[in-house]
Amino acid sequence: MNKINLLLLLACGGLFSCKNASSPPKNEANTSENAAFICEDLGNDAQDVPRHRLLLQVAGVKTLVDTVITCTEIPKTEYKDKEIPANALAACGGWYAGGGDYFYAIEQAGKVVIFKGWQEEGQEDMSFHWTLLAPTK
Repeated sequence: MNKINLLLLLACGGLFSCKNASSPPKNEANTSENAAFICEDLGNDAQDVPRHRLLLQVAGVKTLVDTVITCTEIPKTEYKDKEIPANALAACGGWYAGGGDYFYAIEQAGKVVIFKGWQEEGQEDMSFHWTLLAPTK
């Protein structure tokens, strides 16, 4: 029984002795590496239109971006067609009943910023009318 206790003590000591409380977790150094949009389904409104809460998560911190009708991840293969920069961190959006809202996140000057764009039936050009929303904290 003494040998088992000694082995358990050594094993437990080995597990906890190498952890340095002052070292940050690896992926938190570059917060933009793990930026992602999150879509939370809110159900349909009184007119039966779908609603989603759009959040941007950066380094584990979620920030509310907008409430939208459609919320689908845009694959990088579609970035060029939607005028999204190739180095965007994440993109989402979608089309519903004659119009679409789109979002992308990109790192600028060390901060993650969000751009919002739109298209609608009948517009004279094919632009997405991208505008800067606000930097994340």
